[in-house]
Formats: sequence, C-alpha cells, structure tokens
Amino acid sequence: MAEDLGKKIEEAIKEALRKFDREQEDPHFLVLGATGAGKSSLINRVFRAELHPVSDVKSTTRAFSTKRYTASGNNPILITDSPGYGEVGHDEEYSRMVVNESRKCHVIILVLKADEKGYQRDLDILTAVFSSPEFDQEKPLLIALNQIDKLPPVREWAPPYALGGPDDSDDSEKAKNIKAKLQLVREQFRSLGGRLAPLVDPVMSEPREGTPFGIEAFREHLFDALPKVAKLKYARAARIAEKASRELVVKLDHMADAIIACNATAAAAAVLANPVPVSDWIILVPLQIGMIVEIGAVYGKTIDWATAKETLAALGAGFAARTLFQGIISLLPGIKNMLGPPYAAAATYGMGKAAKQYFKTGKSPSAEQIKKAVEAELSRQKAN
Repeated sequence: MAEDLGKKIEEAIKEALRKFDREQEDPHFLVLGATGAGKSSLINRVFRAELHPVSDVKSTTRAFSTKRYTASGNNPILITDSPGYGEVGHDEEYSRMVVNESRKCHVIILVLKADEKGYQRDLDILTAVFSSPEFDQEKPLLIALNQIDKLPPVREWAPPYALGGPDDSDDSEKAKNIKAKLQLVREQFRSLGGRLAPLVDPVMSEPREGTPFGIEAFREHLFDALPKVAKLKYARAARIAEKASRELVVKLDHMADAIIACNATAAAAAVLANPVPVSDWIILVPLQIGMIVEIGAVYGKTIDWATAKETLAALGAGFAARTLFQGIISLLPGIKNMLGPPYAAAATYGMGKAAKQYFKTGKSPSAEQIKKAVEAELSRQKAN
C-alpha cells in the first residue's frame, strides 16, 4: 500500500511539473533605441550581467536579431535587439519591422539617452507603430531614460536621488534636472495613442561610470508588465526575489496568495464534483503539488524533480507511508478520507501557506502553524 502511494505521489509530481512547464512562456522583450543609447549595458545590468547567449532564434544582417539567453538555473529569456535607426532604410520601413517584431514579444523596451536634446525621431517611429492597425494597442511600452548621470551638472553623481515626488526645495540641481527631463519625456510620449500609457524610468546602467541607479525599479516594472504566463519564468531568470525591494516583496506575496486562494477554491469544487468521496485525495494531491510548484516559481525557485521531492519532505509529506493530502488532513481531528468542500479548501489553503513560508524564508513551518492556518481557513469557509 505504501509503495503504491509513493508511486502515485511521484506520478503526480511529474505531471505537475510537465503541466506547469507547458503553461509557461519564455519572457520575450523587444529592445528599441538609437545607437549609443546603452541598450546592451542596460539589459546586462537588469539581469545582473549573467545572461549568456545560447542560440540565435533569428539573426539577419542589418535587421532585428532575437537571441535566447539563459540566466540563473538555465531559465530562458528571449531578447530581440534592434539595429540603430540609421541602419535600416527609411523610418516607415523601420516602423513596419517594429510592428512585425512586436507580435512575438511580451513587452517593448525603448532606451533613450537622457542627454539628448530631443526624441522626435523616436517619437515619429513609435507613433507610426502605435497607429498601425496591425499593432496590439495593449502591448506594454517601458521607456528607460538611460545615462541620467550625464545630465547637468555632469560632475555631480551622488545617488540615490528621490525622483518620485514633486519638486522640493531640498532637491539638488541634478535632481531637478532629472525630474524636468522625466516630465518632458512623459509628456512627449503620452501622445502615442495606445491604451496603456508608457512608463518612464530613470536609470544609469554603466557601472564603469559610477554607481548604477534605477535598475531594481526597472526590473520590477518589467515583471509588472509581463503577462502571467511569462511572469514566473522571469521571476526565476531575473532572480528578482533574492534582492527584492519591499514593494516587490508585497507584490510577490499577493501573487502567491492569489495562487493559494485559486487552488483552495478549485479543491472545494473538485471534491464537490467527485462522485466517489473516498477517492478525494487522488484528485487533490496533483492539484496541491501543482500549487506548490507554482508558489516556488513566484519566489524565484526553479522547481525540478529533486526540488519538488525535497520541498514535500520538508513540509512533512513522507513518500513511504502517506500522501501530501493525508498529511495535512491528519491535522484535523476526526477527518480521514471523506471530506466536504470546506475541508478540502482548508487543507489546500494550509498547504499553500506552508509552501509560501518555506519558499520565502527557507524554513519549514511547524505542524502546529499549519494546523492553525487550516483551522482558520476552515472557519472562514464555514462562515461563507
């Protein structure tokens, strides 16, 4: 019996990993900008200079080039780089190429040099892109105002600068000039016509010229802009959970909580629809394992076969004698194999909270902590 249970758990883990991988997409970014804007240095800095090209997805002379990169844990990222504006015929041709490339990417990144006097050519090209009937108006555009250290006074570079609020009498001349340039760029590109107003981030990406600035915020905004199908792979590849800001930690926590709530609801529905109550655990084990895999990805963990087994063991689900489902249910007095929807939801919720704590802190919660989470959710379920 124990051997059969162990095999069923192994099968459930493998299927959860396969399903999770099938439902994810490699994050794909299209990077635009004039020659010298610092596109390469920005991308390398965003991903902590750990990107290594492994293959050319598409590369042609004087055209757009897409490469597949791997970062931590071999998590792939696709980056389509663009030639300088002057290298590809007329601007109309360039705009058509951007429209074509944008169909394949999740987010468009425009890199501008902060010390340029104007961005009319960038604006003309993107205006043509956004006005094209073939362009997806929902496609996010992130603008990186790069090399802000070169704004006057050039010799001053003493970050951090508080650039999020209105002008302040205590602002240095540098901060005032950066704010003014940000406001100008926002006003210029607000007219693009897409439904999503472009976000403008001030950055300094070249470490040889001083302390980098704005990279964490830009990294987080890329995370925000990605669709869910690509968010989790990006979280792992960019390792955004390791040195996350307080704001990003809150976002990751909310994302994990949403996954837990969704799976708890799915567990209740599955038990309600199951005509054979004693087999509830057969339905719920794959669901709970899939939930754990997804929560791990939120916190930047690459979940493979070995990690999945290690995680389940750490959460108290032995492979020889009991299933993950049975381990959690044993915390509820008088409950064995037969469950109602509230109990199934509560058990799944408790396991989700335990997995969240484990991946977030590296420490497994105690049985008593899991029990309290399960009981609290059970009370909430019964009250609804």
